[in-house]
Amino acid sequence: PSGDDGFYETIYENDETNFDQLVTDAERMAASIELTAVNYERAAISRVRSVNTAEVVYLKMYGRYGTLRELIAEKLLNPTFEDGDFPYRVGVSLAGRGYLVTAIPAAGTAGRWAFESQQDGVVRYSARTSLAPRGLAGKPVQ
Repeated sequence: PSGDDGFYETIYENDETNFDQLVTDAERMAASIELTAVNYERAAISRVRSVNTAEVVYLKMYGRYGTLRELIAEKLLNPTFEDGDFPYRVGVSLAGRGYLVTAIPAAGTAGRWAFESQQDGVVRYSARTSLAPRGLAGKPVQ
């Protein structure tokens, strides 16, 4: 039995080392997921800004704002804006003399927050509280 003590001690040390490694791996994976979400959010904000710019040009050309398809047809936006591979769904709705562009995370992606903008050009978190960080719904993105 006294010879077994070293055996069990080694198993315990290995389990502790493996557990520490497992925790480190889990932390690294969580950081990677967080980074992916942040990168997707930055890309979504960039797309919203691109739509704002395209809308200004379209307004000067036609005296009105355009739909997403019209902006793409005029080559003011890249056709990838309608691409299903992007982790956010970008849409434009026309209302009266203005527009609303939205970028909403597609189901099953790492995107956390939705973004929107209007003809004022300010990119904001979604007005929907479930799609914005606590206390920031409808507020400008910094």
